[in-house]
Amino acid sequence: MAASDMDETEHGGEPAVQDFDQPFAGMGATGFGDGESSVGFPDIMPAGSEAGGMEEPHIEVDNSAMIAGLPVMMKVVLGSAKMPVATLAKLAKGSVVKLDKMVGDPVDILVNGHLIARGEVVILNEASSRFGVVLTQVGKISPGK
Repeated sequence: MAASDMDETEHGGEPAVQDFDQPFAGMGATGFGDGESSVGFPDIMPAGSEAGGMEEPHIEVDNSAMIAGLPVMMKVVLGSAKMPVATLAKLAKGSVVKLDKMVGDPVDILVNGHLIARGEVVILNEASSRFGVVLTQVGKISPGK
């Protein structure tokens, strides 16, 4: 028989209910134990304060080398297209999506989702069919054209 079943049978099939106006068995009126007690904690002072002892030396660390090695995601956005979900669902192999930019328009260059530059798409090497981007604007750029 489970413990919860035993509680119910001891009280005539009713679950045991604690009267919360009265302390639990083994507890005084103010909490655990028979009487009030207090626990003392030492005062905690920040390092370098009068009672805190010796002051820790301030060391400046140049994290630029570590930060320079962090990877970022760079994206070149050729354009975008708005369409209803129904049109999107009909797209298949061979479908052509008309973008909002024309050939020769500057492309947006995003780093971690932030616009940082604009540029022109170029073909780097016809044999390898690789694209590149020549930067035409770098720095503070308004989101419009």
